[in-house]
Amino acid sequence: MDLSGSGIKRLHESISSFLFLKFLDLSNTHIQTLPESVGKLLNLQVMNLFGCKYLTELPSHMANLYKLKHLVITGCNRLTKMPAGIGKLIHLQTLSMFIVGSETDENLNQLQHLNLGGDLSIRQLENVKHASEARNTDIIGKRNLHYLALSWGNEAKGFNRNNDYNSTLEESVLNFLQPHKYLKRLSVKGYRGSGFPAAVGLLRSSASKQRSSDVAKD
Repeated sequence: MDLSGSGIKRLHESISSFLFLKFLDLSNTHIQTLPESVGKLLNLQVMNLFGCKYLTELPSHMANLYKLKHLVITGCNRLTKMPAGIGKLIHLQTLSMFIVGSETDENLNQLQHLNLGGDLSIRQLENVKHASEARNTDIIGKRNLHYLALSWGNEAKGFNRNNDYNSTLEESVLNFLQPHKYLKRLSVKGYRGSGFPAAVGLLRSSASKQRSSDVAKD
């Protein structure tokens, strides 16, 4: 179902009647919310929400979409959290953005068993409570990633945060989120640690050989 670029602002609950729907494209629409009935589209493989800048939340039962392979939410900057248990979607190959929450079923551990590729932006890393959460993501093992963006704080607010932060924890988190050395681009924003892990040196070395990589600390 392709509704991309349309003026649609909401989907009706009856969307769940399309039991065999595999593709749902709502990219670049004015959609604000998605009905919970989306969680009943058990055959859905692709959900494209690219550029849905008015979207404020995703359906809470998205973890039921066990066949989902691609969830594109790039540009959905009003989202503040991920649906609980998204790590259960073990067939996901594309998850363009992950927002770290404070609850167990919303934290970085949700990425552990996902073999993701392409672009991945991990936001609100200030919500990480233990460095082990970052270690368990196994980012370095996700060899199909081309671009990785890591951010602490809120970009819209200039990444300003209060002074209640742990520099040592942030350094450990960044170190455990080390990507594979063939990553094409790495972006780090809002990081307050005083040190930068050796991974960046590896990426720069790889970039000098491939001449196609771009390592950036913003």
